[in-house]
Amino acid sequence: MTSLKHQDKLKQLAFLSEEAQRNRQDNLNYSDNYRHTPSEVADDNSSLGQNGESDLDDEDEDVGMDPADWGYPLHFDPNEEEKEEEEEEEPGMSYWDWHWGNETSASNEEPPTLGPNQSYTQPGPQRSRRVPANAPWYPFPTKEYMIASLILGYLHNVMSRTMYNHLRLILTVCVVNLPHWDTIRRFRAKLREMTKVDVVENQTVLSNRTFSLSAKNIIANELANPLVVNHMEFVPHDPQGHDIHALYQSRKWREDLPRNLRVPMVTHGGKHFYIYEPVGLASQLGDSRVVVPIFFFKQGGNIYSKCIKPKYITPRNCLQREFDICIPDSIHFNHPDLVVIPVQEFQMIYSELVTFHGESFFEKSRGKIFAFGEGSFPEEISYPNPWRIRAQNKVIRHVPITLYADDTSGNQSKRWNKHVSYCFTLSGLSPKLTNMEYNCHFIATSNQAGPLEIAEPIIAELNELATHGSVAYDAQLGQEVLFMVIPLCFLADSPMAAEITNTPNPGTSNNPCRVCHLQCPQGEEKSTLKYLQDFFGHPNMPQGRDWRSTIANTKTLWICSQTETQKEFERKHQLYGIKDRITFELISRKHGWMDERLRIIQLASFSPNRLYNPFLYLLAFDGCQDTPVEILHVILLGVVKYLWKDFMGQLKPAQLHEIEARWSAFQTDGLNVAPIQAKYMIAHYKSFVGKEFRVVLQAAPFVLFPFMTNEQREVWTDLCYIGSYAFQTHIFDMESYIWNLTNHIRHFLYGISKMSGRWANKPKLHMLLHLPGSIRRFGPASLLATEKFESFNGIVRTHAIHSNRKSPGKDLAISFGDFQIERALFSGTRLYDHKDKRYFQASQGILDLFTNNPLIQQSLGYNADLISSSNYPCQHGHYGPQPPEDQISVRLKTKFPNSNIKKVAAIKLSSKEILRGGSWVLVSIIYTIILKWHMGNN
Repeated sequence: MTSLKHQDKLKQLAFLSEEAQRNRQDNLNYSDNYRHTPSEVADDNSSLGQNGESDLDDEDEDVGMDPADWGYPLHFDPNEEEKEEEEEEEPGMSYWDWHWGNETSASNEEPPTLGPNQSYTQPGPQRSRRVPANAPWYPFPTKEYMIASLILGYLHNVMSRTMYNHLRLILTVCVVNLPHWDTIRRFRAKLREMTKVDVVENQTVLSNRTFSLSAKNIIANELANPLVVNHMEFVPHDPQGHDIHALYQSRKWREDLPRNLRVPMVTHGGKHFYIYEPVGLASQLGDSRVVVPIFFFKQGGNIYSKCIKPKYITPRNCLQREFDICIPDSIHFNHPDLVVIPVQEFQMIYSELVTFHGESFFEKSRGKIFAFGEGSFPEEISYPNPWRIRAQNKVIRHVPITLYADDTSGNQSKRWNKHVSYCFTLSGLSPKLTNMEYNCHFIATSNQAGPLEIAEPIIAELNELATHGSVAYDAQLGQEVLFMVIPLCFLADSPMAAEITNTPNPGTSNNPCRVCHLQCPQGEEKSTLKYLQDFFGHPNMPQGRDWRSTIANTKTLWICSQTETQKEFERKHQLYGIKDRITFELISRKHGWMDERLRIIQLASFSPNRLYNPFLYLLAFDGCQDTPVEILHVILLGVVKYLWKDFMGQLKPAQLHEIEARWSAFQTDGLNVAPIQAKYMIAHYKSFVGKEFRVVLQAAPFVLFPFMTNEQREVWTDLCYIGSYAFQTHIFDMESYIWNLTNHIRHFLYGISKMSGRWANKPKLHMLLHLPGSIRRFGPASLLATEKFESFNGIVRTHAIHSNRKSPGKDLAISFGDFQIERALFSGTRLYDHKDKRYFQASQGILDLFTNNPLIQQSLGYNADLISSSNYPCQHGHYGPQPPEDQISVRLKTKFPNSNIKKVAAIKLSSKEILRGGSWVLVSIIYTIILKWHMGNN
């Protein structure tokens, strides 16, 4: 006999069937251009979880498809023995019998001719049918599949199975029959298989399982996405120290990459020109028309190259007019011998060059360039460039990315359930685009493995892309390209950055800085004058760390742990000031069980690189310079928090009421913040988050200064100056900006050191000294802020809550993989069908749905208004009460005599800036807007 719970399910299905039969529309209209034949997934009718495990044993969940969705009546006998809810798969039927393609295996007979009052009854599902490429909701079989995918949601708006079933029940009454939860899940799995959005499983060196998405697939889809690639920069810009506002203007991308990892080529006149290949110019340059490009960069909308004019040496005993091409070794971006040449001047590639005697330039130079340096032997550089061979006549796209890692809780409750996550953005996009959740890409997460374990397969893939590249479709060029990827920088909070760079946790370490050798051999020596001078950078800062030395010392520590005493190991550990979490964990485990000891010994013999932090092998990454100072955690959650708590802790209870009154009176117009809740600011001052500390920093001179001593006011004044510089989004003059910022930081640290030497226990104060260096290398500090990633942590938490809790890392990877696919479909991305070996795009109906619906765009994290400022300025809100006619400016009446002039209540300058009556605006002088007017036709 069936259980009571199962009988309730059967009754529910019977109700759904009756409602579906009662309300089903039997009339199907066929257009002249397209015969719509419903298609269904070739189900194996088994309920598979996201991790591939069966969920059939879960009595609280419905499984299988609802036959009522296809017009089949359901009849249940409650007295009958319990039967399988799923039908067996038809013999010989495979998943690819239901496929996205242009072909159909069904017969081509026409539907019967119907009279005006006749209806055509749709037959049952034809599982052998393929969804035609010209279907209205391609690649979705029906509109209901597409609606169900939108309802299940993405990012912050994820729906649970229970809620979806409840909504599906309601919509069935309204003649909308959505596919079953399991049907949509299987449909998404087939989309992942078709587009090869695979979840990569890795067994870490510490025996944990991690799951990640492929960064290669994500970036390839971004290049095929017209909403992204049309706004990307693939060549670094040279702003010459002025108007710096984006990461594609960073010095690292432009100047500091090694030869084999920088931008390798540009196109002009249908030809591909590569660095370190002789190029023929259209016009004479001095006594030669041949140069060797060393750097490519963009300036004023045009692409330029910094080239070297080679010298030619005839080898001894040369009888065939051969020669050597000679250039200087280690040519940096500002080398005095470099010449700036527009790429438009490039005319001939290396194979087209000929000598004075008409002979092949390539053959006579033997395809070699010799770089002479201080050593006795020159470096031999072969050409053509290896990237030309790899590209096979394809355009090469150089794609830098910004990596981010953080830990967040997988619970909504206060109970901590640590999930370490990796995300990235494309550094070639402008800040307006990278700040969108649409352009923030999830890679991996785990609630068991640490950040270094999770990073191992990610770094291996990035290194592969940096050295060999991968093929993708470029929606901007309309052709396949080869793209290469390098990490521009790594963003994280201080503890995470310390783990990535093999430095100890700064809060409890005698070596608290990851950038320089700020060192205190013994804890009690932090009170010495030498340590205080080094900490506050007076008169000079400590010697900077070197990434190559860090790598070498890390390996030395492992060898020391195996060959020398524990005391000697501790001594070198303190001396070097480094700590590799992978190495230290393996050292501790080697003293444990015999099986683990044998495994580690085999690991050291056959895979020695896995004994260390994988970031040591990440190409184009310098852990000492590429983990920039992050202003959210260092300034707001660091320095401002320390001083705010110190100030509030010194106040007397009677003074709190006056400060509360001052908070109430403080006007927030122009600060882009909500009105201040004065009682909250006093009652919860110990529990502030970043946005409250931002308000404190901006309001301190008006609210807090009357209660401060002169010494405190000087410190807070310098801190406010630091904040105003650090949070700027544009740097109009880099040199003057760096000078002023450094000056204020020095003044601030001098003032706070006079207050108390105990501030040297806060390493984030010392990190301020390295802020100007980070800004000089990458650009405005706001580009390096992690607020956009911190908000993305909420999305990870939402998906973790909806996972099956058995393998959340895999579940989250599958969920974000589904999001990547459907985001690409709605955006018009040309995805590659690995079954049919062709590129395909979603139907025009799906593209129009996304283009014409801002709410659907918002659900995917996209905001079209941020891309273009053409919508601003504009009127905000209603007109409001109108003044009398005689109060309208005479100049306005004279200027617009035939217009109907009305007063406007507010003007919106941008998505966050609103001007109202009484607002102050800084243009060239300070003035107030008294009235705002709108001119319209009479």
